[in-house]
Amino acid sequence: MKNPILIIAHEPIAQALRLGALHVFPECGDWVHALDVPAHEKPEVTLQRAQAVAQKVNHAPMLVLTDMVGATPCNVMSHMLKQV
Repeated sequence: MKNPILIIAHEPIAQALRLGALHVFPECGDWVHALDVPAHEKPEVTLQRAQAVAQKVNHAPMLVLTDMVGATPCNVMSHMLKQV
């Protein structure tokens, strides 16, 4: 089993990075996930969407990549990790 990867970043960076990965490694589509965060989305909504991805992969160990330390995507994931 491969560990899932979650790319969480400001819109449209996460999906663009996922598509780049799929271009080179098309077989990784089932375990590379992208979560784009719109500019005005509330952190609580982003957290709920990130938790939904974690449930989708059955809470398997997951590599999380974010775009900027201190920005909403990174802060949401830090909050989520504190809940574990």
